[in-house]
Amino acid sequence: MNHEPGHPSSLVPGWAKSGEAYHVRIRAESFSPLTLTDKQLAPALLKSANLYQDIGRWYRRLFLLMPDHLHALLIFPPHRIMNEVIGDWKATQAKQLKIQWQGNYYEEIVSHGLELEEKAAHIRRNPVVRKLCAKEENWPWAFENPV
Repeated sequence: MNHEPGHPSSLVPGWAKSGEAYHVRIRAESFSPLTLTDKQLAPALLKSANLYQDIGRWYRRLFLLMPDHLHALLIFPPHRIMNEVIGDWKATQAKQLKIQWQGNYYEEIVSHGLELEEKAAHIRRNPVVRKLCAKEENWPWAFENPV
């Protein structure tokens, strides 16, 4: 898991401390020639997730790439509409990185505290469960911030 202490993306904005967190899962189309964990593509996706945080579109508690989908724990500012933010992000990545996304995405509200920590732990285990790495901390395609 990558952490970036001192980087603007690691600073928790006031609205994120009390905002609702969402577990978001976005899938690439099954016929897509690229995997999200491609060594050229993955850093660009993580960079774009950081940019969206830096410009105040979301607060990225956890953002983890898998080969065919991504998991994110996101908090949105009160003045942002989640569907629009995610739709804009997906469209930008489709245009810039040629990713073919499925049209929809999965989302669920996650309570702060224990439920949020349990959900983060579950997401971090994904690469290990799928046998993509031996330990969670060995997975290079994730960023995590505190809340």
